[in-house]
Amino acid sequence: FAKLQAGEIEGFASDGIVLEGLRLTAANPDDYQIVPEYPYTLESYSCILPQDESEWRDIVNYALVKFMEGIVSDYSKSVAIYDRWFGTQGVTPYPQEKISDYFMGIINTYEWIPLPERY
Repeated sequence: FAKLQAGEIEGFASDGIVLEGLRLTAANPDDYQIVPEYPYTLESYSCILPQDESEWRDIVNYALVKFMEGIVSDYSKSVAIYDRWFGTQGVTPYPQEKISDYFMGIINTYEWIPLPERY
């Protein structure tokens, strides 16, 4: 990003959330544009878990989907976590309305996650 600001390059590619964070923390964010507005593809992030830990995997998946539902539904506890990391004063600012559409796609397509009886 420093090379872009210095005029040494005309652009570069990276993860959209990283690019938006760099743009928003620049002294002159309106001088930069992320194109296209929506990504060419939607790539998922993932977690690595020990093999044969399906109960743990289901708990992790359930927690992630519940968090995403909280963002989409504007649930204050989920939004507070999101804001800490991605809000305007967060570590990597990224507009909640952009990520909500992505989260909604995941919520609408995830399979039912079985949880052990103790949860």
